[in-house]
Amino acid sequence: MIKPERKTQRKRIFQEISINIPGESSGFIKGILIDISEEGLGISTEYPLKSGQLIEIITPKGVVTGTVMWTFKKDGLFRAGVYRIDIKSLFD
Repeated sequence: MIKPERKTQRKRIFQEISINIPGESSGFIKGILIDISEEGLGISTEYPLKSGQLIEIITPKGVVTGTVMWTFKKDGLFRAGVYRIDIKSLFD
């Protein structure tokens, strides 16, 4: 099966982040920002995020709001793709 090309190129990054899930009492969740593009970002965390969840990702450069598009578990960690709703502050 041929995968479609991404609309924008991803930039590899390794940055500690905190994740907040509005409306849930899970508190702040630790994670790692793995890659970023103008459309979204990839994250890794020990917490099982769910497709369709609205999350806030807190970075040293600002807060990004996005929707979890996919997630899978590998080697005890959860990897997720997040479609950005607000990501411009990370590129400034």
